[in-house]
Amino acid sequence: MPERKWTREVIQIDSDCGRVAMSARVLGPIGVHFGIGSHVKKISITHVGTGRRIASTNAVDVAQELGEALAGLIWDCLAGDCVPEGLRVEVVQILRRFRSALGV
Repeated sequence: MPERKWTREVIQIDSDCGRVAMSARVLGPIGVHFGIGSHVKKISITHVGTGRRIASTNAVDVAQELGEALAGLIWDCLAGDCVPEGLRVEVVQILRRFRSALGV
């Protein structure tokens, strides 16, 4: 599998301020960007296709590592708001690995 590189893109995200266009670093289906609204002082990790935030952190390096781990998953199976159980389990496992860095 060829190594993917981070790119800079404008993505649409869902936020507590509504749908917003944000500049983000993107790796496959995952975007890392400054948070807005209630996450304004954090860095958010978002699924680009849905615009939904997966997690937030205060540390740039953690956001990048988490984004890289999440980008390695197969996200093509998403359908609207429905997250298949297998994908949900994989995301939760990755988030658990980063639990202390995410402050959860």
